[in-house]
Amino acid sequence: WVSSDRIVQALDDESRIDPYAGELIVEEPGVSDAERGGRGVIVVAASSPALDNQARVENAQWSPPIAYDLTRTETRVSVPEEKKTAVPTRAGVYAICARSPGKGVRDLILDIGECGPRPSSRRGLRERLASTVAHSASERIAKDIKNGELGDVLFVVWAEADSKGEAKEAQDALICLFKREFGKQPKYNNRIQDSSCLDKYAMLYERLKALANEQPCEPETREGSTTQAQQRQQIDHVARKLQTLSTERLGEVEDFIDFLNHRDSERELTRMAMAASEPVLRAVWDNPDDAEYDAL
Repeated sequence: WVSSDRIVQALDDESRIDPYAGELIVEEPGVSDAERGGRGVIVVAASSPALDNQARVENAQWSPPIAYDLTRTETRVSVPEEKKTAVPTRAGVYAICARSPGKGVRDLILDIGECGPRPSSRRGLRERLASTVAHSASERIAKDIKNGELGDVLFVVWAEADSKGEAKEAQDALICLFKREFGKQPKYNNRIQDSSCLDKYAMLYERLKALANEQPCEPETREGSTTQAQQRQQIDHVARKLQTLSTERLGEVEDFIDFLNHRDSERELTRMAMAASEPVLRAVWDNPDDAEYDAL
């Protein structure tokens, strides 16, 4: 064997990688077989890039869920402004899911996508999920929310990748695994995908299904909770319907709103009156004569 500095020199001058054996084989330049004493070549153990990649994919984890709603813009769903720094700028695969108790994975995973840094922008996942940049699925989801066709609370999760190519490979595999299980692609994945890497991403897919089934607590949004975001969406939906009514019908709607408010006010007054009279009535009810009568 030779000293470490001569091994470094050998690495610089003359080395080759055997991808099958997973070994780095270094021949020391300028040293004869006699000088090596018949010891042959220097073999330094090295890991196989393919095996490393497989292990990394199998151990990949999804991010914690973050709200995905219309608080940033009504034209597309997005991560709220104050949460955007939680989204990394690297390439990755993401999944948009619904929070809807009683539904199965087939209806909870709505869209699976990928993105990576582009020449015009180096912000990767953040550019796609936490900005006003539009893409088809986010616009269609926003439209369905505003039309009342999608009333579920949404959240998004992601898994980082080393490159846009790896993110695309993960996306295609996850969509195909979903299709193999449920006979169709997720609701907002219209483009037909194909993949030969299903086994490689099987564990990542199982983790995604588990996340969807967990039904995480409602994440906070700019106004405090996704319940408030839902309320705003419902108000916008009703307002659009009101715009289609005649003046006469609008008057009837206004009268009905006044009736509801008046009814709620009366109920509140009744509750307050009952609460105020309870101490007086208790003195009347709780007396020795009534106690003897109750004991009969």
